[in-house]
Amino acid sequence: LICFEVFQLGLLQVSGVLVLIALLWAGVAYRLGKRYLQALADALDRRTFRPVELTVPDASSLQVLRNGLSNPNAAVVSVCLSFLEEVDPQTVEAALPQLLAHPHPAVRLAAVETINRLQLTRAVPLLVSRLSIEPSPTVRCALLTSAGVLGDAASEDLIMQFMHDPDPIVRQGAWAGLLSHTASKGHDVVEAALTAALESSDAQARIFAADVIATSGSVSLFPLVIELLQDDVAAVRRAGLRTAGRLQHPQLWPWVVKCVDDHRTRAPALKTLVSAGSGALPAISAGLDAYADDPSVQLRLIRVAGQLDDDHALALLESKASLPDEQARTAVLTALRSCSYQAPSAMTATIANQIDEEIAYAAWLAAALVELKPGASANGTAIPPTALIHAALLGQLVRVRIRLICLL
Repeated sequence: LICFEVFQLGLLQVSGVLVLIALLWAGVAYRLGKRYLQALADALDRRTFRPVELTVPDASSLQVLRNGLSNPNAAVVSVCLSFLEEVDPQTVEAALPQLLAHPHPAVRLAAVETINRLQLTRAVPLLVSRLSIEPSPTVRCALLTSAGVLGDAASEDLIMQFMHDPDPIVRQGAWAGLLSHTASKGHDVVEAALTAALESSDAQARIFAADVIATSGSVSLFPLVIELLQDDVAAVRRAGLRTAGRLQHPQLWPWVVKCVDDHRTRAPALKTLVSAGSGALPAISAGLDAYADDPSVQLRLIRVAGQLDDDHALALLESKASLPDEQARTAVLTALRSCSYQAPSAMTATIANQIDEEIAYAAWLAAALVELKPGASANGTAIPPTALIHAALLGQLVRVRIRLICLL
């Protein structure tokens, strides 16, 4: 319109202007495309690229990622491999010989894990042929496990040759690989060996058994993990907790909760419960009741439930909002508030009663603080005799305020 009305251009002249604009935009798009591909390649080299940033890959971007599989930098290859595994598995499968021969063991390990995730039974010969030349015990462990999971009877015979390998990591992979076939001779041999290891007086043997079960991911072996979680040696229990987190069997969670009571296993137990998600909530709920006399355990279990932040966790926290211990009650209400919890209208009366109780308790604390206001000590010491009681009551009053804020 501007061309016609202001500049008084004819139809042919306007067409020429539009062609010129189109050419300019084409040039800009071409330059931006080249800069984009260069920026993508630079980001890969600097290891600042994340696959999530490339949600809709185009042919040029995919080619950059395919070229990245040949990069000598292990981190670049890992990023490219993880993304191509999702969007272009054919390219990944074709590149497996190259990836399994990469000079960096992290890339070779990632290639084996990709074969497992994609269930590439056609790649079993590659795994078997790599076994004889692989120098890294960790990668050999993964090769044996993957060959056991994806292979056949011939692979099982080969894996059994590594059952007594002097390297425990390689031996672990062989045992885990043989466990993958439940109706095989190798499975029965390894299961008997695991039972013997758990009965051994050597704690390292029991830890090895836990690592084998974790590597295999064999859920049917959860009864053996329960034994590990009750072991007298804390290191064995910690290994059992790692295995429980790997198996994710619901019957393991009550035993994991028991490990929260021991400072030597507390951190891994809490981590395992968080990894279990809402599946562990029945065990957490039972633990809150079982440890009614131990607020320290209750507090930690409440924090786990608060981290889960789903409807089942909120329902559990809601049911525990009136715990008798004030620290536990404060933790419950704080967790609910952090999850943006909104109480249903049916609970209005209950919450109002709880607010009244908290206000009455706060009034009692405030009166006690006035009565116990610390003054000068009788014997001239710096700390008056009522100072500790005053500080304790003040701390309780602060927690009451927190609870009231959460309830309102």
